[in-house]
Amino acid sequence: IDQVVDAVYDKYEVDPSAPLIISGGSMGGLGSLMYARYAKRTPVACAADSPVCDLPYHYTEREDLPRTLFSAFEHYHMDLTEAMKTASPLHQVANMPDIPYFIVHGTADIAVNKQAHSDRFVEQLKKNHQVEYLEVEGMEHCSMPGDIFQKYREFIFQHAGLSQAL
Repeated sequence: IDQVVDAVYDKYEVDPSAPLIISGGSMGGLGSLMYARYAKRTPVACAADSPVCDLPYHYTEREDLPRTLFSAFEHYHMDLTEAMKTASPLHQVANMPDIPYFIVHGTADIAVNKQAHSDRFVEQLKKNHQVEYLEVEGMEHCSMPGDIFQKYREFIFQHAGLSQAL
């Protein structure tokens, strides 16, 4: 991802001091959180919708996941659980950068269990970081209602230093 970000900054001649905000949903939410953790160019803020936050738990969460996660981590030279922890926000919370976070998760999410993922991650993250956590009653996986999506966008625009009118 660092190479993609660098290529975008280079191609479009983006000032290196321009703010980088990272966002994503589900596994993209995990990716956004972990990019914030490991990025060469630390984002100024991170927003995640229904993020996977505990990969070792997620491995057991659904029948379709073990094969996928095994394939993703089998080349690591360590135990599978330990390998997954290197890319698991809940297990990397102590190493997350000091930036603002915006997390959204719905109570009706059956793909990524809110209590096992976002609730636990946010509880730990709040100990040392600025976090806004929206728990949306009845929201299913990555299906933000309009008013919540607007707040998500406002967070991104605010930290980018941009007006909503753009």
